[in-house]
Amino acid sequence: MFDKLSKNPSIVVFDASSKLLKRLKMTKEFESFKFHPYSLNPKKNNDIDVLKYHESEEVNQNSGEITALHKRSLLNGLAKYPYRSKYVLFKLSFFNIYFYLGLIGMLRRYIIGLAQENNRLHIIGIKTFTKNILDYYVVIKNPNSKFTNHFSISSEINYRGFLDYLNNSGKKYAVIRFFEKLPNRYRDGGDLDVLVEDELFDTTSNFLSENSGPEMIDMYSVTGPSNAQKIPYYTPYLAKKILNETVTHNGYSVPNPKHYLNSFIYHCLYHKGLTSGIPTKYKDLKISNSPDNNYLLKIKELSKPFNIDVGATLEELDKYMKSVGWRPHLDTLDLLSSNNKWLSKHVKATNLGKELCLVACVLKKGFFEHNKIEEFEKKIKSLKFKALNKEILMGDRLQVAYNHLRGGNWSATNEEQYSPQAVYLLVDESNDGYLVRKNNLHYNPRSKKMALRKEFDVGTQSHIHMTDNTYQSIEYVDVLYPGELSKYKQMIQDIDIDTPENSFLQNFLFIMRYKLKILPRRIKEGLMELFRSVI
Repeated sequence: MFDKLSKNPSIVVFDASSKLLKRLKMTKEFESFKFHPYSLNPKKNNDIDVLKYHESEEVNQNSGEITALHKRSLLNGLAKYPYRSKYVLFKLSFFNIYFYLGLIGMLRRYIIGLAQENNRLHIIGIKTFTKNILDYYVVIKNPNSKFTNHFSISSEINYRGFLDYLNNSGKKYAVIRFFEKLPNRYRDGGDLDVLVEDELFDTTSNFLSENSGPEMIDMYSVTGPSNAQKIPYYTPYLAKKILNETVTHNGYSVPNPKHYLNSFIYHCLYHKGLTSGIPTKYKDLKISNSPDNNYLLKIKELSKPFNIDVGATLEELDKYMKSVGWRPHLDTLDLLSSNNKWLSKHVKATNLGKELCLVACVLKKGFFEHNKIEEFEKKIKSLKFKALNKEILMGDRLQVAYNHLRGGNWSATNEEQYSPQAVYLLVDESNDGYLVRKNNLHYNPRSKKMALRKEFDVGTQSHIHMTDNTYQSIEYVDVLYPGELSKYKQMIQDIDIDTPENSFLQNFLFIMRYKLKILPRRIKEGLMELFRSVI
């Protein structure tokens, strides 16, 4: 039933009872599997070591090759689904309300996957792995899954042997945090977090799979996906900086002191959020009372040699990260926020300023293999877009766009055809665009983006990338055309001056129509936000 697993496969089990865990471990199907059981409320068990998890985000973060969901973790079918797992076992639980809520989400994902191959799920069937008639699961295969970043190493080889393996590879790597006691673990129950260059990831994955054991390792690559949104652990530009500027500690590669500080704060803010235990200004958000480390104390320790005050709240730390160029752009933060309650609220609270209906459109290399630029320009004109600037990216300009736009993450497969080749800076010059700017409404170019993709795309991944709002577009301008934003604002103002004025009634009716038009999307977003807050 389970194909293309590693040589020493693992199964991560959430919220299963002690008796069910024992039954699963005794089955023929899983007798060679490494078990990693988690529970919101683990009970003391002498036979099985069950780890505690605190929030649904951790179900996605800690998912394995196979992830089994029970009880409350069934809600992850609705939000924060473990897409990284090759297989998901969804426990049939007809007397559990979480089962029905999760099932609604699973059906929605399945329907979306019928139209979008990148989100496709395969329902393998309903199966029991034990002799108990109550132990039935819906078995789901994620065909687009990325093999988990969670590994382990045997006691015989241990961390020292693994790090010697990395040293002998001749490739770049870094133990990214809590490396002070290497080659020993930093604390009991802790793991080893490693960043490696892309060329090293697959061979090292095989090495770890062939030598798995009780000592835990999390390994990430420069461009490989690390979460459900399939984005890298750090933006690739920052990951390369870390690997290119390592220092040696106890014989092993680690980030230099400044990169250690910044990458550590990055992890606390954009990966952990509330689970870091760092205070937040948002009173309605509850931080973890039992983080696995004292992260704020560690940040103060790392910043002390530089004699700088990086802040003592999540928001102050985020401001510091922006000041030193380590804060991801808004489009990347949007993706990261799907599993981070604090980041989701913080991004939404960002002051977007005056609406400009400004859109940055990036054409990828593959676009030019299948389409003519003249046809594209004709289409954007028919959509009432006016090009304020257009540029075919070459040389250093191409590298700037690749590294700094979209978090350096241009496709799930890292194929060259999906890297940026041209940038169009567009403004909506339609009467609707004018009225949106005049009334400072929220502009969303999604319908026009989908019209472009429908006409020009081939295959399952798009060759057209477009920013989702004015704030993202302004960030793109800051990267590609620093200091020129005022020029583009003036160009937009000139367009509006030449636009005929609407009557009060026309303006009022437009506002009502526009708000009704976006109401379904707002309701959908509100419901999803509610579900995320619940779970």
